[in-house]
Amino acid sequence: MTSTTHERSSAEARASGVRRAQVWSIRCVTVILLGVGISLASGRLINPLALPSLGELWTRGVEMFHPSDRAAVYQPVLETGFHAVLGLLLGVFFGTAFALVVGRSRAGAIIEPYMAFASSLPRVALLPLIVLWVGSGLTTVLLFVALAVFFVVFYNTVQGIRAVDWSTESALRVLGASELELIRHCVAPTVRPHLVAALLIAAPQALLGAVIAEMLLGSGVGGLLIYLRGQFDTPGLYVATLVATVIGVLLNEVVGRFDRRYRLRASEAGL
Repeated sequence: MTSTTHERSSAEARASGVRRAQVWSIRCVTVILLGVGISLASGRLINPLALPSLGELWTRGVEMFHPSDRAAVYQPVLETGFHAVLGLLLGVFFGTAFALVVGRSRAGAIIEPYMAFASSLPRVALLPLIVLWVGSGLTTVLLFVALAVFFVVFYNTVQGIRAVDWSTESALRVLGASELELIRHCVAPTVRPHLVAALLIAAPQALLGAVIAEMLLGSGVGGLLIYLRGQFDTPGLYVATLVATVIGVLLNEVVGRFDRRYRLRASEAGL
């Protein structure tokens, strides 16, 4: 029996390795084709001012990664990463907490229509108001990012709360379980997959919110993009955009690893 289990695990590991190799092969081929397409289009089909050549992009990228360059990317990348991660954590915390209040109280039916109205407001239009309320600083960026994440987490968590097995909860209440014990043993296991799914959506929203707020306030990668546009530095704009994309990919990878680890533990526990 042990030998059969070991062989099955080895086969699954080999299959997983083959799939990863195939995925990375497709990614590499896509990058190569994209580079060839840029090389053929720049200066022939598209104005070089709009689409620089690969050589210009490489040269500008090397310059921007040098600390002496006025448009060096190190400090903006750190600022944007900090804004996105901290704003994401704040949005997840308050979104989950408020969803528990709404989903576990009788006031939920009264509050939910107002939440639907608030979630319909365009977040970008609120940014100037946030600046008037709290000023143009770190608090503004974090508040805007948290707001971009809040409703995604809130609605996913509320859906998870509504999926709770109420017969199980009633049985636990009869046994004398407190509200905290109900949340821990009954609500949390049901809400957790909904919250993980919300994180997969909220992570890109956090980065997008950070860059938008930084464009207005002149900090981070968003401020760098505005500066490069003012200098008509097209290669620099492409490099800065690529850097922002890399931040988003890394953020998604972290959340994706968390999601895969959760799914693995859930399958091992038979959930």
